[in-house]
Parts: sequence; structure tokens; C-alpha cells
Amino acid sequence: TGPQNEEAASGASYINHFLMIPDADGWRLQIDRFTQRSYLTPDGESPVLDAIATRIADAVTRRGTQALLDKDRRGRIRLVGTTHYYYVDVARSDGSLMVYIASSEQQRPDLPAYLVASLITLSAGLFASRRMSRRIARPIGALERFAEEVAHHRWNAEAPVSSIQELQQLSAALLRMKEILHATEERERQFLQAGSHNLKTPVMAIKGYAQAMLDGVDLGMERSAAEVIRREAEVLERRILQLLRINTFGHALDAESRQDAVRLDRLLNSLAGKFRMVRPDLGWELALTELEIECNADALQTALENLFENGIRYAAHVFSVRMAVEETIRIVFSNDGPPFSQENPEVLFERYRKDRDGKFGLGLAIVRQIIEGHGGRISAENCPHSGVQFVVDLPLARIATCTETEPEPQA
Repeated sequence: TGPQNEEAASGASYINHFLMIPDADGWRLQIDRFTQRSYLTPDGESPVLDAIATRIADAVTRRGTQALLDKDRRGRIRLVGTTHYYYVDVARSDGSLMVYIASSEQQRPDLPAYLVASLITLSAGLFASRRMSRRIARPIGALERFAEEVAHHRWNAEAPVSSIQELQQLSAALLRMKEILHATEERERQFLQAGSHNLKTPVMAIKGYAQAMLDGVDLGMERSAAEVIRREAEVLERRILQLLRINTFGHALDAESRQDAVRLDRLLNSLAGKFRMVRPDLGWELALTELEIECNADALQTALENLFENGIRYAAHVFSVRMAVEETIRIVFSNDGPPFSQENPEVLFERYRKDRDGKFGLGLAIVRQIIEGHGGRISAENCPHSGVQFVVDLPLARIATCTETEPEPQA
């Protein structure tokens, strides 16, 4: 059986041996059947024996056989979780070496040591998670307090800063929310201010004249008093409708629930005829192109009516509407009234912006909301020589197939 290594024998499950025979190419291995069954793979390979033989051959090459036998007879090699112990001895006078092998599988750690290691790992994990939870809980608490401040409309509250990236993003989102809510509150305040101002004046006039008539006060002009009441009632009705439209049209256009085929040139022609009756003294210039578009008919008509009404209010002698189809569907409303005094006429389209008479208005804000809801844009500018103009641009995608081609009569 050959000599046995005490360390190997203590855990050995089997002992084998093989012969290393020197030849012209180096070393040749001779393995008995028992060892073949233990160490050869199904495809005839012997990685364990080859590894041991290679190590022994290298040692013989470096120091010689005798030095190997004197100092390095015993050795071990570890492969794939198994330790292989070997012992070298001279087999024959031709220099052949007999190598004895004892292999033992890696021992599993005993249960108590495993439990201790698991408990240590678990304790360390709990400690680390507790520290991490505290680190996260503090900034989350600060964000919660910030949200409470915003909920109570305390706009001077500062958003907390955190070193954790995700909480930084959440803090930035809450800060944006605060700014949006603050702006919304400011718009609501302006809305109440403008609404009360716009509605209070006609209501006071109606109430005053009606009360005078009920009290039997001789105004000396009963028809004029009734006319004032009627006119102020119309103003009140128009302003109430504007307040309703600024919200109603926004919802309708967002929903895109209705799309109609509208002959744009006919609509403009019809509106021109309607408003010509209001200002028959104006010179009306129309240059329209036959065109059918897809749109929300009610909303677009309201926008165009507001532009007509705004234009004829300030026009001195001439009001014109021109239509062209190039890169966009362009409609230009021009009048020869006084120029805009603002450096940036675009502010005219803001809600609750005061007009030249110092009154709040929503008409142009409604126009912009409707035009932008159709994917277009509107702008205002002073004309190069005199007057002003409003330019409406609608996308070409709004054009529908026009089935009626007869010429449209100009009003």
C-alpha cells in the first residue's frame, strides 16, 4: 500500500497510486484499473493525476530526483473543493517514480460555528439597516413638514436639502409643486379681483336706476333709464359668459371630444357681415381663400368673434381680414386704430390684463386658449405705418378635403 501521510489518512476515503515512467518526451503515466475508476473522467481525462504529475516533474527538472525524495516527497494539491495528498517514492532503477494518492473532500463547517457566523452577519445587517433607516427618516420627516407648510399656504417655506439623490429629486418635485400652487393662488386672487371689478360696475348701475324707478324718482328720461339698464345687463351677461368660457373651452379642447368640418372662409364672411351692422361706418376689406378645416366649430367661432369685436372697437376708419395658406393657415386681422403702448404686445393675451380704458378683460385670453388648443398660435403687433394687427396661425394638418368649390360672395 506504500507509505501514508498521517494528515491525509485522517480524512481519506480511498487510496490510489500511479507510476511515472521517464521517456524521450518527458514522463509517461501508467495507471492501474482501480485508480482509473477513481480518477478518470468519462471522456478519459485525468485532471487530478495530470496536475500532480506536472508538479512532480517540474520539481525533478529544477532540483533532481534525489532532492525531491529528500525534501519534497509529500505534497498536496486542491482541485474543485477536494484536497489530494500525494507521496513520491522510487519504483525501479530506471528512475520511474511511484506516486501514492489519498483524497479527501472538503469538510463542512460544524453547525455551532455556522450559527455564530450567521448571528454575527444578521446583527451587523440589522445595525446597518437601522442606521440607514434613521438617515432616511430624518430628511423624509423634513419633507413631510415642508409639505404641511405648503398645504397651509405658507409660501415662504424652504424645501429641505438631502444628500440622498432620490430624496433630492423628491424635494425638487415638492418645490415645483409649491411654485405652481403659489402661482395658481395668485391667479385665483387676480380672478376674484377682476371678476368683482367687472361685475360690480354694471350691477351697481342696474341697481341704481331700477331703485330710482321703483322709488318714483322723476328721472325725466324713462326710456333712457331703461336703455341704460338694458345696456348694462348686456355687459353683465357678456362678462359672465367670458368667465364661463375661459374654463369651459379649456376643458373641451383638452378632451378633443368634438371635431367639425368648417368652411373657414364662409365663417369669416358671415362674422364680417354680422359686425358690419355694428360699425357700418368702417371700410371693410376682406381677402379670403376657400378652405375647409377640422376644428371645434363653437370654440373657433368664439375666438374669431372676439377678434372681430376687439378690432372694430378700436378701428378708426378701416378694418381688414386677410387669409393665406403657406407654411400655415394664416389669418390677419388689421385695423387703423391707435398702436399698442406695451413694449411686448403679447401681454394682451394674459388673463385679467387691463385694456386701454383700465378695465380687466378675458376676451383675448380666451382667443389664445382656443387657438393654442387647436395647435396654433396668435400674436399681436403694431403695423409698420399705422394701426395694429392680430395674426392667427393654424397648422396645415387642420385642412380637410374641400368638397364645395363654388366662389364665395364677398360681404
